[in-house]
Amino acid sequence: MNPSLHLSAALWLACLVAPTVQECRDEYKKIPGHTACKPPNAACTIYKRSLSKTEREEVLKLHNDLRSKVAKGNLPGFPPAKDMTQLLWDEEIASVAQALAEQCTGPGGNLKHDQQAERATTAFNHTGQNLAWDGSSVSLDAAGPDWKGQVNNWFDEYKLLKNNEKSVVNRFSGTAINAGHFTQVVWAKTHYLGCGYVYYTVTGARYAHMRYYVCNYAEAGNVNQRPVYQEGDACSACPSGTECVKDTGLCASPEAANGHCSSGGGIVVTVLAVFIALQQAQ
Repeated sequence: MNPSLHLSAALWLACLVAPTVQECRDEYKKIPGHTACKPPNAACTIYKRSLSKTEREEVLKLHNDLRSKVAKGNLPGFPPAKDMTQLLWDEEIASVAQALAEQCTGPGGNLKHDQQAERATTAFNHTGQNLAWDGSSVSLDAAGPDWKGQVNNWFDEYKLLKNNEKSVVNRFSGTAINAGHFTQVVWAKTHYLGCGYVYYTVTGARYAHMRYYVCNYAEAGNVNQRPVYQEGDACSACPSGTECVKDTGLCASPEAANGHCSSGGGIVVTVLAVFIALQQAQ
């Protein structure tokens, strides 16, 4: 095994420096209603936006630590995973997630996913999505975002799965949709993560201080009749192009080993072009 993989956890954190900004790319303009091209929500006042370098590091580590927990068989009642990948941060995915966050929620904090087409990137037609919200009558400025609490809330949905529903690991189905945040967090074939955040209020809101969390994932999880992950000894069947990191039980790509964060821009643009053509043909 490549010894550099032992350092991967530190290396891929080092590249999360550039701030995430919303960008309406030319490719997005060809997709009706793309989230990154929507005008600002006039009812929303944003106090703070985006994730700092430290917060991006935290969110990525939270996800990979939880994926490692499952991969190594340390989640009670769930088998270990032999093909769980180590996530990388993707800045283009994060930019689109940030664009949705900046649309804010309704006054009651009601969460609404954007459509698959609306969150496509130049590299990925389909991305998964987890959303969260909280609000308070007192300032949350000093506290900052509660990423640890929200990511753990998503993961803790595993507790909603009854024993006879844990077969979702082998084949995802609609019966497990109440644990859909959990299954997306640990979807083995997901390689990339990008998140957005706003601290805001909206006209008519019950709370003057609100926080909206958006994470997008590629490839998308929660695909009907597909496995969440494959049961087996941790990283004993890593996907092609990845290697086992024994300490974490995750399958790391060369990008992770070399400390690379995907920027998304310009990668497999033809994929999005085909997608646009299909959309226009419908």
